[in-house]
Amino acid sequence: MNVTQTSGRERPRIFLVGMMGSGKTTVGRVLAEQLGVPYVDNDESLAERAGGGPGAVFEARGVDALHAAEAEALRAGLEASRETGAVIGVAASAVLDADLRELIRGSGSVAWLRARPETLLWRMTQSHGTESTGAGAGSGRPQFAPDMAAWLEEAARVRAPLFEQVAGVTVDVDELAPWRVAQTILDGAGLGAFGWLPGAYAGVVLDLDGLLVETETIWMEAKRLLYADRGFPFSLEDHLAVMGTSEDFTARVFARRFGLGEERVEEVRDDYLQRATALFEEGVPTRPGATALVAALRGRLPLALASNTRRELVDRILQLSGLDGSFDAIATADDAAPKPAPDIYLLACERLGVNPRSAVAIEDSPTGIRAAKAAGLTCIGVPSDPQLLPVGADRVAASLLELIEPDDWIAPGGTAGRVRCWRFGGFRSAAGG
Repeated sequence: MNVTQTSGRERPRIFLVGMMGSGKTTVGRVLAEQLGVPYVDNDESLAERAGGGPGAVFEARGVDALHAAEAEALRAGLEASRETGAVIGVAASAVLDADLRELIRGSGSVAWLRARPETLLWRMTQSHGTESTGAGAGSGRPQFAPDMAAWLEEAARVRAPLFEQVAGVTVDVDELAPWRVAQTILDGAGLGAFGWLPGAYAGVVLDLDGLLVETETIWMEAKRLLYADRGFPFSLEDHLAVMGTSEDFTARVFARRFGLGEERVEEVRDDYLQRATALFEEGVPTRPGATALVAALRGRLPLALASNTRRELVDRILQLSGLDGSFDAIATADDAAPKPAPDIYLLACERLGVNPRSAVAIEDSPTGIRAAKAAGLTCIGVPSDPQLLPVGADRVAASLLELIEPDDWIAPGGTAGRVRCWRFGGFRSAAGG
């Protein structure tokens, strides 16, 4: 990977190539935020330099002039990012020029966002509200042919080997969320891994519900029963609205939903918890990779649990899931203000005897991520629900299994495996420096 150096730190430069509609702008902004570098968008640069977007330049001056203007904008972005680093969205036409291909390939990491033609067309029409023939000049995108569906299919076929020629990482983006595309690029470019735990961290703090144990479905069923007994319909949105929050907060939301006053909140909470506890007794399965992850960490560095669930129930869940005895410290909402306040994480670190800025949290919900970051911890997000975007996490994984080196998973009677760690901010130290 080629990078520039600033003040002794690597400033990465990543180029995103692909057809229009492949998501370069959306993914580019996610990458830039993760890495702490500017995002340079081709269309915006072109508009500043040429007085209009690609569609306007194409309509006024033709395709050759558009490609020349796009090349000029790319070269300007390259020059401007030499000291700062950047994520650069590259015009789809750039790979048609052999000199530009060589320039891109030699100036940084290159990722090809590969999408099916039907995906490209759908995204363009959804973004701009145009007819199925494609996006016109009014949208800022060039209308290269009357039938843009046919043009996209042919252009994607012709340019595919050129994209492949320059790219070090190829991501099929059709079914992936932008954060997932960004994480795949970071891992493929060598920016996703930072040695192995304990590595840069002095301690690890884990969430419980939805991260280590498959309890969210149990909590959701308890909510459904609670609603049903009171004659109210229950939806997934009702569940997600309180996911990761404290039992008291959840009970207050439910009481308002049922038209009950503050004096009835405790009653609602107790009813809710009784239903959940009864369901837990039927069994608490662990999430994929949870047991291996905890075993890999246990005994190698201080390990804590930080949960919004009350301590009595936490202990029972750990017992039923086989995870009891795994943690050096446990902090719950019985001990401190619940997440998203930072208090539970601060207390967990205090009980471990580690500085929060030297610790890493692993969380599944936006509420938990906010709490961990507010406490000063680096945070890895492992979403338990695809609708809950891991906003604010320093690193995102689709599963706990991604945090464990496959060749070193624990075998019966074997030793603990190594655990993948994340370089905070892409190029800054994991301790938050």
